[in-house]
Amino acid sequence: PHIIMKTCLSIVLIFTIYILFNSVNSSRLSNEQLDLVFKTYDVSSVEELAENFEEKVIGRLLKEIDYDYESLNQFFKKISNGGEFFDLPGDWPPGYPNNVTGICSGYGFQIETHQVETPDGWILGLQHLVNPNVTQTGPTVLYQHGLGSHSVDMNLNPPEESLTMMLATAGYDVWMSNTRGTRFSAKNLNFSPDDKENYWDFSYDEMAAYDVPSNVNYILNYTNKTQISYIGHSQGTTQAFAAFSQNSTLADQINLFVALAPVAYTKNIEGISQIAAKLYLDYVMVSLDIYEVYLGPYPNATAVLLPIVCGDLPHDCVDIIATFAGPSNNYNYTRIGYYLLYIPGRAPIYSFVQYAQGIRKGTFTKYDYGKKANFDIYGTDNAPAYDLTQISPNLNIALFSGSNDYLADPGDVNSLYSLLPNIVYKSVSPTFNHFDFVVSPLASTTIYPEVISLIGNYTN
Repeated sequence: PHIIMKTCLSIVLIFTIYILFNSVNSSRLSNEQLDLVFKTYDVSSVEELAENFEEKVIGRLLKEIDYDYESLNQFFKKISNGGEFFDLPGDWPPGYPNNVTGICSGYGFQIETHQVETPDGWILGLQHLVNPNVTQTGPTVLYQHGLGSHSVDMNLNPPEESLTMMLATAGYDVWMSNTRGTRFSAKNLNFSPDDKENYWDFSYDEMAAYDVPSNVNYILNYTNKTQISYIGHSQGTTQAFAAFSQNSTLADQINLFVALAPVAYTKNIEGISQIAAKLYLDYVMVSLDIYEVYLGPYPNATAVLLPIVCGDLPHDCVDIIATFAGPSNNYNYTRIGYYLLYIPGRAPIYSFVQYAQGIRKGTFTKYDYGKKANFDIYGTDNAPAYDLTQISPNLNIALFSGSNDYLADPGDVNSLYSLLPNIVYKSVSPTFNHFDFVVSPLASTTIYPEVISLIGNYTN
């Protein structure tokens, strides 16, 4: 348990170092939201918060989880070999492909990369997975990854254990989308990545309003089809729930929505995420003008740290993951370090804020800017709710959840059962956590065959 918490908190220290050298006054938070930060940490200004970040924020976090700072500091020094940790290597580790194209081609698959322009100026990387040994005339499927990931996450196991490659092998026409701002969707026509404030000024609201319909319409036009199937994991389901609830035309273009570890309501979320929301760490980051959350992949600091720990202590590493995702014994322990070369990746701070707002309020709404800004943007003091009862009853929905999932908590998933109009299939895996649906070999025998069958059944 000690190494678990030490390692998790060493990740927080990386944020600390970044924050202390990049903090300026923020105009992004409303006064009432900023007051919540000041009251929580007993400070009167952003400058005071930045100057005392280690004591006020890290100290408060350590108190919440009952761990002492000096032990953490000693552990961090040990991991970093006496302070050399941040002298990071610049080259990708030899023998490992550095993108999804390299991974899939190593198994005999091909990747065609398409570019999709959204109405607000993002260029999304949409990847078409091709199995040259199979005639892919079956159903057309779009896979959308979760928060802090990208299309590589469903391709990190061998073909017989990866859903996307299993679909392509079964003759399905497989497409993989990449969220705006991630490695394969990094181009913005209006803002440079150096302009972090504007470049990262989005949450899953914009993904729902622009990215999902842009990707779906591109695939429909390219394939000359009228409907496709949509598979989402984690935030890939969040943006879909939001998109389908406010865009009936889009919902009618989907014959089956497969939601893996579905996340909409987050009231019952557990683990580190619940503690972070309680302490308003999301607002802290915004108040210090942190627009981008970047934990990896290699050679980012965290992506170096975690494979070191996981190479020697894979079971402990899985316990680290459990503090975020929930407990699981379903991983291939020999591949944990490999996974962490590729994920997690970049993500906008405002998606984290939006999830944290849902944790604190027990709601599923658009981004809450505070009363004044909400009224200017939405015409109401409160951020409008995404009304899931408004999703078209013609949209078939299949929910796959796990009893050990901290991020898609069973209680929150149960809320979906009572609101979604047309659930055609639901499955609860008693030992699955949040990430099992993407990387556990067990998913290839218990979950993926059902997904493949369902898509075949609901495709005209």
